[in-house]
Amino acid sequence: MQIFDLATAAGGAPLRLGSVSDEVDVYLAASPLRYAIIDPKRALPAVYIALWRDTPDEVVVGATSRLAGRMSNTSWRLRGTPDAVLAIAARRGGPFVDRDALALERIAAHAIGRRMTVDSGLELPFGAPRGLERYTQLQVVWGGVVQILGVVAPPLACAWTGAPGVLPHGSAPAPGAAVLELAAGRIVAQVYERDGGWAVRAGSLLRRIPTRSAASSAFVCREELLFAGALEPYGLHALRLTRDVRRRSLSGCGHLIVTQRGVYGWQRIDDVGATA
Repeated sequence: MQIFDLATAAGGAPLRLGSVSDEVDVYLAASPLRYAIIDPKRALPAVYIALWRDTPDEVVVGATSRLAGRMSNTSWRLRGTPDAVLAIAARRGGPFVDRDALALERIAAHAIGRRMTVDSGLELPFGAPRGLERYTQLQVVWGGVVQILGVVAPPLACAWTGAPGVLPHGSAPAPGAAVLELAAGRIVAQVYERDGGWAVRAGSLLRRIPTRSAASSAFVCREELLFAGALEPYGLHALRLTRDVRRRSLSGCGHLIVTQRGVYGWQRIDDVGATA
């Protein structure tokens, strides 16, 4: 990739590749330690993408609230020092804060992961709840970053094309697959076996406001699904899925639906909705 030659040619200081409105600057450096030059004393929320010449199809994606400190104190998961590091860092005086970096990390890892192998320490970073309006703004930020990356690192210029787990239109249970229903007050949802996991069916109702004890992932998933058009408001108390959404376990489906872990009282039904 051109990005390695560009990083080497930049020499001792991070190269500013561009900016996205008043939100973030995009930097490139050949050495992680070079980021200390930006501003070692100031908190600098950022998303970073580390690359190695010998594994160009693999990257490490992470987020930090203090870029210079993170760059000088990371083990890079035993991979050795990167040959190039991109940083999407908050602009001075701009609105981009720590929790925005966590949300953008998840957006970036999911988008790039559709084309390359991404190591974030997890299957997908947890992200952070930002509210649908701010989440939409962060998607616009990523779109601006993609335009910048398209010039220097086309393989990384990956648009976010949909929320994790959303299945194609027309998905349905395979013949003989188990179909279960969960009813909790106004919330009624169906799930079916799919690819070694389970999928919540389109038309299912989800709790609109997660419980007080709900993990932050309940809020993050709702923001993603609403932004992607896979979820829509339904009355005062519910949201309705417009697409089937896969999860690895029944517990994961239950958490998506009612936002709490536990025994859910699933009932097996046939494909027309009668109790089996």
